[in-house]
Amino acid sequence: MPLTGCSFTPCWSVTAGARSVFLGAKVTDTIGHKKLRAEYGVNIEPPKRLMDQWGIIKTISTRSNKNNPWVCKVLLFTKPWLEKNKIDLAWLRFHNYLLVKSWVQAEYMHNKVQLSLTWEAFASIIRNKNLKPGPCILANIIHNIFMANGTAPGFKPADTSELLLPSQTIEYAYENVYMLKEYAAIVMHPWKLGAMNNFDAIYYSLSYPTMVEGTPAIRHAPSIISEMRDLRMLMKTFEEILKQHSGFTYKLMKDVNFEYFHHEEDRYDEITNSKYLTKGDQNLLECLSRFKEKKFPHQGPFFRGCIRVAKKT
Repeated sequence: MPLTGCSFTPCWSVTAGARSVFLGAKVTDTIGHKKLRAEYGVNIEPPKRLMDQWGIIKTISTRSNKNNPWVCKVLLFTKPWLEKNKIDLAWLRFHNYLLVKSWVQAEYMHNKVQLSLTWEAFASIIRNKNLKPGPCILANIIHNIFMANGTAPGFKPADTSELLLPSQTIEYAYENVYMLKEYAAIVMHPWKLGAMNNFDAIYYSLSYPTMVEGTPAIRHAPSIISEMRDLRMLMKTFEEILKQHSGFTYKLMKDVNFEYFHHEEDRYDEITNSKYLTKGDQNLLECLSRFKEKKFPHQGPFFRGCIRVAKKT
């Protein structure tokens, strides 16, 4: 029963740790995958898409840590917790804590209302310029804004804390069993900008759309790099509109930089080559330092058209 008192049957389930996890490098090699099968009993075909990697990563983690399994605690407050005597000061403090947390988690919907106040002005300018962006680009714009505001997740490379998954176990498997040769076995996992007061840059890929809302299958641009140029132009237009509106609307993207990367050279010099991703991101450099003489996987599927969202320095 939610704190609102309205009971309903949830349409979700709970998984401990991060589920949307994948390697930054391309890991579709059949021979390397056979090595994982032999070592860890991976009975899944080589991944064709980034989302296919979770089952493999889960199997590697389970088989590698039988004696000392990675754990993630999930707290469940049953109905009696919410039915305590309301004159109990300790219970009132607990209830207030839950209310504050639930308000923070509902920030996505609060920001969506604020955004709607500005969206019509944006749509009007787009119409006046005779631009016709597809629904996919428009959905990406909204998602970028929510990533900048810390209400929607992007992705960041795993550090050594193993907060969301046993990333070092996965790194070892792909470094020493799969035998990634040229590129570092960097693991990517979801993260919200500023979560737990951590403002490491986060990334979003047009090759791996994870919008909360939208129609990622509908694309009109001839290529991802062309789509990124359109997205960059529209994002700059929207930023200018936000600056002209009241402060509570502008804070949706204030003090945040958006940078656009693609693994191909952009003839218009609007999109940066992804081989320069490590420049300007100390966290990426620190992650890369764990892999001696290995390159950053700038040509991996995720980085073939990605956006970096970072706090301005």
